[in-house]
Amino acid sequence: MNKVQQNKHVLGTNEYKIASEAGLNKSIITVPAQSLLPKLGTGQQVGNLPVGSPGSKERINYGQNIGNYIDPQTGVSALTTNGIVHYGKNSVHIVPARPSEE
Repeated sequence: MNKVQQNKHVLGTNEYKIASEAGLNKSIITVPAQSLLPKLGTGQQVGNLPVGSPGSKERINYGQNIGNYIDPQTGVSALTTNGIVHYGKNSVHIVPARPSEE
C-alpha cells in the first residue's frame, strides 16, 4: 500500500490537508484501505495496461460503501461502493470512484 498516495484520500491526514489547500477535491475513503486488498484482480481493467502492471488501473465494486466520491467538476459528494485501484511499481492505492448508475 502506498501510504502517501492513499493518505490523500483519508480525511484528517496531512496529505489530505495539503491536497485540499491546493484546491484539489479528493474522494474520501472511509474504510481501512488494507481491508480492500483481498479483492485486487477481481475488477475491470481501466485503460490499456494489464491489471497489476505499473501504471495500470482497475475498477472494483466492493459491494459495500467504501467512501465518498467527490465529483471533480461540481464538488458534490456521493456514497460509493466503487473504487479505482492504481498500481505502482511496488505498491497500490485505492480511490473511491463514481457510484454505479442504478
